Amino acid sequence: MINKPTGYEEAKAAGQWTPLSTGGHYLQIKNAEVRNSKKGDPMLVIEYDTHETDHQPDYFKKIWNGNYWRGTHYLMLTSQEWAVRNLKSFITSVENSNEGFEFDWNDKNNTESLIGKNVGGIFGEVESEYKGDRRINVELRWFCSTEKVPTANKPEPVLLDKTEPEPEADTSNLPFDL
Repeated sequence: MINKPTGYEEAKAAGQWTPLSTGGHYLQIKNAEVRNSKKGDPMLVIEYDTHETDHQPDYFKKIWNGNYWRGTHYLMLTSQEWAVRNLKSFITSVENSNEGFEFDWNDKNNTESLIGKNVGGIFGEVESEYKGDRRINVELRWFCSTEKVPTANKPEPVLLDKTEPEPEADTSNLPFDL
């Protein structure tokens, strides 16, 4: 006999949630810290959830029932042009979204100043493959100021290459060696 577990009535079955919509969302930063990537490079790890004023408030908290409820975004902290540009876009978006806030580059705990701050996020579809199965996920594509959220355009989907690899020929039944 299976006993009904606590919380069964409130739980949603897999696949019965509303996906995060594409386009602009109001976000609140829940955590920010510097970690090392798998290759050992420094990166800023930003954990966020949709703001209570967003049209899908507290999205990650609700969908994961508090177990793991933050969206996570990674920004590399290297001197490569693309990394510097991404970091500047993020910091500028946070500063423009929080009146009077200025990021202090000299404060050794400056990542803590980001916690609780508001920022905008543009979400779009991204196709991925896992164990041969392709799926479409809605992911944070870039940050923006909160004033740009209402008029944000939905980004074009990022799709995987549709070309199939050439199948290998079965040469096991040939009457000669290759």
